[in-house]
Amino acid sequence: FSDLAVANCKTYYYKLKAIDKCDVAGAASTQTSGQAVTTIPPSKPTGLTGSRTSKTNAHLDWTAVTTKTDGTNTFVDLYKVYRVKALTGTNPTSIPSSSYILRGTSSTNAYDDTLSQSDHQDLSGNPQYSFFYVVSAADLCGNESQKSDPTVVECNFVGTLQTQPGDGDSNGGIVPITFNVSGPQSYVRARVRIPDPNNVGSYVYDQETFTYPFSFPAWDTTASGAGNYTIEWEVENQKGCVKNLTTSFTVTANLACQITPTNPNLSPTKGKPSDQNKVLTWDIINTSGVDLDIFQINVSWTSVLSSTRKLLAIEYPAGSPTLFTQVSGPQSPVIADYTLFPLLLPATADGLCGNSSCIANMALEWDVQIVDSSNTGELVTVEYHFMDATSSSGSCQFTVKPDLTIE
Repeated sequence: FSDLAVANCKTYYYKLKAIDKCDVAGAASTQTSGQAVTTIPPSKPTGLTGSRTSKTNAHLDWTAVTTKTDGTNTFVDLYKVYRVKALTGTNPTSIPSSSYILRGTSSTNAYDDTLSQSDHQDLSGNPQYSFFYVVSAADLCGNESQKSDPTVVECNFVGTLQTQPGDGDSNGGIVPITFNVSGPQSYVRARVRIPDPNNVGSYVYDQETFTYPFSFPAWDTTASGAGNYTIEWEVENQKGCVKNLTTSFTVTANLACQITPTNPNLSPTKGKPSDQNKVLTWDIINTSGVDLDIFQINVSWTSVLSSTRKLLAIEYPAGSPTLFTQVSGPQSPVIADYTLFPLLLPATADGLCGNSSCIANMALEWDVQIVDSSNTGELVTVEYHFMDATSSSGSCQFTVKPDLTIE
């Protein structure tokens, strides 16, 4: 009956039959039962590990217990799983054993703990909590082992958050909202909220998406009003771990600079030296996410090569007679007014396609060269004044150096 010693307190049932030498069996006896009773508990479970496998599940594994504390074999058909919540970073040795609460039982050396919405909030909240688990082994005699050493399950979010607008930025009108995450994990949800500073519990912007890469609509700040705002960024990975970021933003009555100049160039490159470098061209990119109307362009330049230099034309787009302004040869500074017929800088001119179809190009033409063969020349400063569909206005200014760098 060695099995009885292993399977403590399992009940076995027996009947006896008498068999003679001719292998003829008699009637069976009445049934009787027996079991091996022990007061020696199973050994303490070892090898406990835990991980969060999804937003609603934590999985535990440990080494099966096969012996009692005296080293003899035993059969364990019940494990008890205990859990306690503590602030992330808590030393497990500082948690009293009595603090652990029975979470469930398992007949194998594995257990899946179903996490509630409240559990999810604890693991991803602020302050952030972790779950500490221990396991004990029990036999049918009611003997329970010591609890195992604890294992911890917590949120492990890996990724770098990139937001636009950035922390401390200011702008007005239509403000693009972009939220990117770079990292080795899968990201399944993102949310952007902007609390109303004048109404606690309300939001002037609240958008959530479950598709990566994340895309958000722009924020119409004209409906929110000028002032200081907090932007709350939230992203969740496939295991339900959440990363939060808070940035500040100031809504102004006017638009900040939404135009970026790139690729300045001088032409023509051939001919007499006096005929070269008369035309300055550059690309402009609309970073606002909405259509902009340019209603004024101011151009000024230094007088390094000639104090009598005159600007002959502003072209938008460059080389096109569609919107060609004859400036009639004024000297610096030049103020070109397009109030009656604004120059459209469409939202599609965002530079994201990688070719000329999503940029705008402009040109300035002088009567004589603005940079000579030794790269000595004028500093050309261009200032844009523009507005969006809400009539919020803004301005941008940049300077092109003789070496065709922009500042």
